[in-house]
Amino acid sequence: MDLKNILAVCCCVWLFGCTQNMNSASSAESDTATYPKSVLGLYTYGHEVSVFEPCGQSFAWWASGAENVMQPLVAASTAWMDKKQQPYQPVLARLVVGKPVKATEGFPADYDGAVTVEKIEALFADQQVCPANV
Repeated sequence: MDLKNILAVCCCVWLFGCTQNMNSASSAESDTATYPKSVLGLYTYGHEVSVFEPCGQSFAWWASGAENVMQPLVAASTAWMDKKQQPYQPVLARLVVGKPVKATEGFPADYDGAVTVEKIEALFADQQVCPANV
């Protein structure tokens, strides 16, 4: 197995296998927070993946929205995939998201919740990590 395949498998395991007991964290935040709200985090696009991980949190949301809203996020993540020649590349963004809901079927059900991206407030297309002070 070559390095690219190993990295792809690791990314998939990380994206799909990091389901520790995160439901309480995501549901606790969604119960007390006012939505829609602005959240800084990492958006990752790929084959059957559209994920937003808020910076400083231990949970991930399936992210969807209108095509004109999601297109810049998809393009930025895809640009990193092309540049690194590896799938599932995150990009830093500040998104306005709706209240998370728990999906019961499909790929969104594998995550702590699903959110609708209402607006991109900022897209840091050159950054792939959250700031250290978050």
